[in-house]
Amino acid sequence: MPVMVLSTTINTTPEHVCQVIEAPSRLLEWVPNVTRVAEIQQTPQRMGDTFRATYSVLGLSFPTKYTVVDFARNKKITFKMEGALTGTFAWDVEPQGSSAKVEVRIDYVMKGGILGKAMNAMLVERMNEKNAERMLENLKMLCEAEAKH
Repeated sequence: MPVMVLSTTINTTPEHVCQVIEAPSRLLEWVPNVTRVAEIQQTPQRMGDTFRATYSVLGLSFPTKYTVVDFARNKKITFKMEGALTGTFAWDVEPQGSSAKVEVRIDYVMKGGILGKAMNAMLVERMNEKNAERMLENLKMLCEAEAKH
C-alpha cells in the first residue's frame, strides 16, 4: 500500500485552511485532475459526511466516494476513499505562529489485481506523488490569496 506524507506551512489561519479542505464543492479549485464533485452530503458535525469526486488520469475516469471517518474542527479531517483507489486521506492542521502547518497523509491501494498493481508501480504511483505535491501547492496559493482579501 503506497503511503504519501507531505506538509507545508500556509500563511493564514488553521480555520481558513480547514474551511477550504472541508468544502467538497471547492475541490475543483485546488485538487489536480478532479473533474467532477457530486452527491455532497454535509452536516455541521462532519462525521459520516460523504461526497463523490471523479478524477481523470490518462483519459480514464476514476470515480471515488469519500466518507469523513475522523474529524476535529479546525484541526483534522480524515476521509475514507472507496472506488478505483481505496484507503484514507488524512489532513492535520495546526497553528504555527500566525500561520498553519498542514500535513496530508494518503494511504491507498489501487484496485485492478495484477494489472492495477503493475500500472501502479510503473506510472500511477509517480503521478499520484506529483499530483499530491501540486495539490498542496495549490491549497497554499489559494488560501494565501484569499487571506489577502
